[in-house]
Amino acid sequence: MELMRKFFFHGRALAVLSLIGTLATIGALSTACGSAALSPSANPPTPDPNIVVTPMGSPLPTADNLSSAVDRFNNGLILKEDGLMPEAIAEFGRALQLDPDYAEAYNERGQSYSRLEQYEEALSDYDAAIRLDSGFAEAFNNRGVSYFHINQFDVAIQDYAEAIRLDAGYASPYINRGAAHYLLGQLELAIADFNEALDLVPGDTDALANRGAAFFNQSDFRLALDDFNEVIRLDPENTEAYFNRGSVHLHMDELARSLEDLTQVITMDSKYVAAYAQRMVTHALLGSFGEAQQDLDRASELGADRTALEEIIQAIKGRQ
Repeated sequence: MELMRKFFFHGRALAVLSLIGTLATIGALSTACGSAALSPSANPPTPDPNIVVTPMGSPLPTADNLSSAVDRFNNGLILKEDGLMPEAIAEFGRALQLDPDYAEAYNERGQSYSRLEQYEEALSDYDAAIRLDSGFAEAFNNRGVSYFHINQFDVAIQDYAEAIRLDAGYASPYINRGAAHYLLGQLELAIADFNEALDLVPGDTDALANRGAAFFNQSDFRLALDDFNEVIRLDPENTEAYFNRGSVHLHMDELARSLEDLTQVITMDSKYVAAYAQRMVTHALLGSFGEAQQDLDRASELGADRTALEEIIQAIKGRQ
């Protein structure tokens, strides 16, 4: 199943008064629909000779072929688990050459393509899996992920809904559909989906983190804080949760607590540019402009827009 547990959005800017402050959000997903289709590449990729294309209308597989197809499929799973996606794709392709009706192999190859960000190829494989097995809830969920990645959020939502219809106890499409609703600005629908996921899997940190992000963007800072606190309790190494909680504290004018959380983020990840930028704001609001300058310098070294950060410092100075 495709559950984007490491998919974090850093795009929703916080209110103008904090002047910076991207909220890390959306821990787990599975795709959606909008209208932004991928543009065709001017230089189409060269076909990989290691990838076996399954011919249509192949003869029925024999018992030996089916056994070999399962072996190839299992090898592909091992390669995929080891992060060797091109090799996994080739092995799933060999399984499909032996058994063209192997829906699970199409699904797994689709996930492998997705991890390589080859979403059109992934969609083709998920389509094939669903043609072979119209009740394949996981394939609907995973196809949603690929649609999500190409910004087709509405289509992704349809696939998540079908996955839920087929398996109402399947938490992942609830989380993923919530993420799509979130990005469409449909925060109440997003929160409802995250609630459903938490009913199915209490303590799921992805659902909690994403619900916290939705609460944040509704300015329900206390509820957001509760969710991020719970994420950190369950997963003390979750850097994004500390960053998010620091952002909430900043909006609640709890500057010392914001500073503590953002410093924890930087301790855990010394290249977390958004944390330096956010801590710069916190230092400046506390009147600690020397420390703010140090964070500005470090954020700039890591690729942040130095001019924009300097303008933020000057704006804060002008208000004090």
